[in-house]
Amino acid sequence: MKAETILDSLNFLDDEIIIETDRLRKAPRQVRSKRPWLRWGAAAACLLAALWMTSKLWPAARLEPSPAFPDPSSESADSAPEGSTPESSNISDPSPTEDVSESSGLAPEAGLPEFSDPSPEAELPDLPVLTVSDISADDMGFEGLMAFDISELTNANPWTEDVSLTTLPVYRNHQNYEENYYPVDVDWEQMNELLLETAGKLGMDTGSLNIAKESGWSNYLKTEQDGTVITVWSSMEIQINFEPAVSLPEQYHFTHYSTYEELAQAAEYLLSAYSHLLALDNPRLNISGGGYDIYLRQSYEPEFFEAGSSLEEEIINYNFYPIRLSCDGAGRLMIIRIFRPDLSGKIGDYPVITVQEAAALLESGNYITSVPYSISEMKDVKKVELVYKTGDYETYYMPYYRFYVELSEEEQENGLKTYGCYYVPAVNGRYLEVVPSERGFFN
Repeated sequence: MKAETILDSLNFLDDEIIIETDRLRKAPRQVRSKRPWLRWGAAAACLLAALWMTSKLWPAARLEPSPAFPDPSSESADSAPEGSTPESSNISDPSPTEDVSESSGLAPEAGLPEFSDPSPEAELPDLPVLTVSDISADDMGFEGLMAFDISELTNANPWTEDVSLTTLPVYRNHQNYEENYYPVDVDWEQMNELLLETAGKLGMDTGSLNIAKESGWSNYLKTEQDGTVITVWSSMEIQINFEPAVSLPEQYHFTHYSTYEELAQAAEYLLSAYSHLLALDNPRLNISGGGYDIYLRQSYEPEFFEAGSSLEEEIINYNFYPIRLSCDGAGRLMIIRIFRPDLSGKIGDYPVITVQEAAALLESGNYITSVPYSISEMKDVKKVELVYKTGDYETYYMPYYRFYVELSEEEQENGLKTYGCYYVPAVNGRYLEVVPSERGFFN
């Protein structure tokens, strides 16, 4: 079955099914990854699994241009199709500024990557060793994104290559899972508190709510009143569905393929309209994306996060506490997702390596990836950013350098390129132990 046929079939799926499937697909993230996947990627994976077919998923992760890895021979963003609007870093937002399993890009005989201590003579604090899982790429696809030029991809990541960080916090994920991914030790009390708090912000009569409880593979609490449905998942993600979806004033354009500028305007309107719910003291707008699908449709995703009083705090807020706004096919507000993971299990502030040290590890083949290709030349590395992997199945929430590598094997005749994602832990290698993973997926 051709990818085009699969995506045509997905056009008939309800938007809410697509978004819910995306939430579950990211659970092994995104996304979120925090990092973010193209709109159909997650649903396509589920459809392929059902049909026992193979395809590639194209997550719409985003990065700012990386001065550390210039490529003078790279094609200009002017090669994008007429009518597209490549976004530059100076408009990434009004105030500019991932899971346990990840596939290895090493050849099978190369074994596990080794993240050695770049400064073995240095005095480092006594902290617990962290395990990093590594698996092989599979036929379900790999983490990558499509664009005509890397400059089209954007986000509001507060980290930049010119900042100097010596340590970053690492947290233990409070949500535990059995080997078959069955969640255990679910904090129903905390989930109930979040649900009632959210209902109160929305003006619901919390005393008359009928709260349904679902336990098993999916653990959540759910309630509904006057067309507003609130679901709180065991990962402490709050999902608010509006039934019917809420129309915006006609001057705003909030669709799956709205331009960057259109989404920025719509997001600012929604921030004002739902300020009582979002409750942000100093909001930062993050419009992520800029990647294309196979029909050459460019897309972005709007979200907000709280600005921090320090760079470290802002990095944490950006990675762990986004608020995502999702539209339906008619351009109406359909879902608001608020992420509130429990970060009380802080293990410590771990020494981190520099981006140059991470690049050296990348060049030597010591990285984690779901991409089935090894890196042939460092000139193919186009961008880098620091992110936390925040998927539900992560044992530890720890920082990584995510490198975006242009894949010559995937370039199309029309000039559309694919950029694969390769990860190097930012934590000093003295504290890392790489282990094989039995989980056959990534996020």
